[in-house]
Amino acid sequence: MFNLKNNIHSVIVGLTASGKTQGIVLPTIYLNGKSTAKPNMIVTDPKGELYNLTSGFLVENGYKIKVIDFRNLEKGNTWNPLKLIYDDFIKMLMTNNEKEKIKWKIKYQDKVRSLSRMLINKNPEDEFWNESTSMIVQGIILAILEDYEDKINKNNSIRETEEILNQELFLNKFNMASVAAIASFKKDLVEWLNNRKNTSIAKITASQALVDSKENRTLDSILITVAKSLEIFNNDFIRNLTSQNDINYNDFIEYPTILYIIFSDENDNYYKLIAILINQIYQFLTNHASKTIEQKLEKPVYFILDEFANLTKINNFERWVSISRSRNIFFQLILQDINQLKLNYGDTIAKIILNNCGMHIFLHTNDLETIKYYSELFGTKTIEQISINENKNNTSVSKSLKSHPLMLTSELANLKQGQGIVKISRYNPMKINLKLWKDLKLVEKTKEFQLKEIEYINFNKKYFYDIKNNKKEIKENYINEFVNLTTT
Repeated sequence: MFNLKNNIHSVIVGLTASGKTQGIVLPTIYLNGKSTAKPNMIVTDPKGELYNLTSGFLVENGYKIKVIDFRNLEKGNTWNPLKLIYDDFIKMLMTNNEKEKIKWKIKYQDKVRSLSRMLINKNPEDEFWNESTSMIVQGIILAILEDYEDKINKNNSIRETEEILNQELFLNKFNMASVAAIASFKKDLVEWLNNRKNTSIAKITASQALVDSKENRTLDSILITVAKSLEIFNNDFIRNLTSQNDINYNDFIEYPTILYIIFSDENDNYYKLIAILINQIYQFLTNHASKTIEQKLEKPVYFILDEFANLTKINNFERWVSISRSRNIFFQLILQDINQLKLNYGDTIAKIILNNCGMHIFLHTNDLETIKYYSELFGTKTIEQISINENKNNTSVSKSLKSHPLMLTSELANLKQGQGIVKISRYNPMKINLKLWKDLKLVEKTKEFQLKEIEYINFNKKYFYDIKNNKKEIKENYINEFVNLTTT
């Protein structure tokens, strides 16, 4: 309720069974759903409990329901991580204005770079290795785009361009499963990239990592790292989920919408994809906000992120929490303890994130460092200390003022079940007694929103981008251009 009223980021700290979900998260979703503002929500949902208990209620209150379910990959919505790149690429193709073409090309190239860096498995001790791995992924994605751009004659009309793209089923074949497959065949990959003209952005991007010889096995090792980073897309169900797309980010601007990202907190295989999805939605929203007169979204958006510290690190998140309030975007971060956050983001960034959260709710933890942090955050009070000294001749009484914690570490460590401490910026901390969702009975039991079955695709026939069908065409184009240059 405070978060809705004061428009601030919040942190909730509590172990499993401390009342986070029943006492705070579910009531927050309820208040959002009942409010006249009808804010949009992106919710990480371990085990699917939030979806089960609130989706039916939110449908009745006018919300669109979107679900990416990493626990049951056969149901829910589909999401292609390359769709935003595709959208910018199409905008580039569909304009005849050269300045506009350059603008959209820069935009999609930036998105390719950002996505590639999030996809790779990073080695914290070798930045060169990280960049080399990322450049291979970038090169493959950019090369697919170049192939399709080459199919479009510059003199084609917009209608002719659309017909070519539809005939080629480009969107179907532009997916991460194809990128993963391409990366697994070294010989074909190297030939496919090297046969491009020297001004090819794909070739330039991947060139440093493509240096290879019998004595230098660096490329082999890099490609193994790429394959390991992208192996999740070899999973048939993930391939099915990410080769299609029915998530429209515009819904988070135009309609009351909630996205449940359901996952298992016992399996971290999909944490990277969750972080990428959150990153893409945030970037889309901030980009839209920057185009408005007031530089902010008309409808507020809340990211309610359970198990936040365990998800794959989101680059520049400290910057997000520093600037997103002015964009009408708010974060509710749910942690088991602060050391989780420090382990994932490092001490400095963790401090910035915590300092930008205007509301902290402490429920329970066994981590002594976290308990000490909140004891200090909750502040002190001044007490009068009286000392009495007696001897044979007289008795003296002295008084002194002493600073004393408002909440001792021992008090925080021993809060009763259902109790918590709330600290809002510029206000003294308050002790609260949580009323659990199951006891509030705010909502009559409603049937959960029924998820549709995800269509099972024939990947090899309609969704796989086969570079062997394009290598010959690329080589011929390159030779023809070279001949034309040397004869003019």
